[in-house]
Order: sequence, then C-alpha cells, then structure tokens
Amino acid sequence: SGRRLRRPVRFAHVSDLHVGKSSAYDAAARACARRLSQCGHLDAVVVSGDVTSTGSRAEGALFERLFYPLRRKLVVVPGNHDRAGENYAARITRHRVWVRRHGLLYFICCDSTQPFSGAALFMSHGLMTQQDIDDAVVAARVAPENCFVSLVLHHHLFEARPDSTTEGLADALRLPFVAPLDGARALLTR
Repeated sequence: SGRRLRRPVRFAHVSDLHVGKSSAYDAAARACARRLSQCGHLDAVVVSGDVTSTGSRAEGALFERLFYPLRRKLVVVPGNHDRAGENYAARITRHRVWVRRHGLLYFICCDSTQPFSGAALFMSHGLMTQQDIDDAVVAARVAPENCFVSLVLHHHLFEARPDSTTEGLADALRLPFVAPLDGARALLTR
C-alpha cells in the first residue's frame, strides 16, 4: 500500500488447496496448516480460494478442522470450486466485498467468483462487477492510515500461463480460463 507502518507485519498466502480432491491434496493441506501453525510470528494467514475441490460441506469441514489452530488468523475468500456442489462458499461469506482487519493488516476481500453455483467448476472465469469495484474502492479509501492495505481475491488480474494440459487446451480454444477476470482493467484503473 506504500504506507509506513509502526512495525513489520507478516502474513502467509495460500491458494488452491482443493481439500477433498485426493488423499495427496488432503495431506498437503494438513502439512501446510501444521507448518503455518508453527510460525508463531504470523499476523494473518490468507487463503485465496479453491479451499475445497467440489464445494461440499464435508470438504469444507475438513478444511476447518485442519486449519482450526489458525482460525483467529485466517482470512478466507472463496474460489469457483468452493461455489460448486453444496456451495461451501456461502459458509465463507455472503458478501461480494468485505473487510477483515488483523492488527496493522487491512484486507479488502473480494468474492471474484461468477454469481452462479452449479456450473462453477466449468465456468471458472472470475468477475468483478462495477458495484464490486466501487465497494473495494470505498473500503480502500476508509482504511486507517497506519495499516497495510491488501486486496484479496481468487482470480487473477493479469494474463496467466496455463498450468495444466486442460488449461492449455482451453487457452488454445480461446476460452477465458487463463485470461484476467472480467473487470480487472477497471479495478486496476480505479
């Protein structure tokens, strides 16, 4: 945010846990939670979406059990996988934009998933509406002077490289899976 802080702040960022996808993903999430729990110096732990694999309540409950020791430090925004199935994203938030503060850290959280649930695994491209952008700007403007301000969302603001064969194929077919989220340019301009 370019602001001077009274003391250093430390936070960890995790994304795409996909709890419930396989025993390997669950073990990796367990190891991640254990390592972060051992870092007593962290002010916050940011989880930016795709917490679950299919949005089920069982997968969400497993995430909550694994990250329970960090519950007071957690800042979680949903991803498109969390919006699928049983819509675990609804347990994360009912808002498109909200603020979480942890000491000197001021997180503007944005639910950048498309506003539908059933096809969320296939319709994974992100969206920030004009109202979402306006709400994020207002949240930034009212941030306290002495805080580090950070925008947290699941979908990327810049063109990404495909990280799987499926994404590579989708990119070749000009599907928007690796394109910036809809509204990214407007958000960055504001």
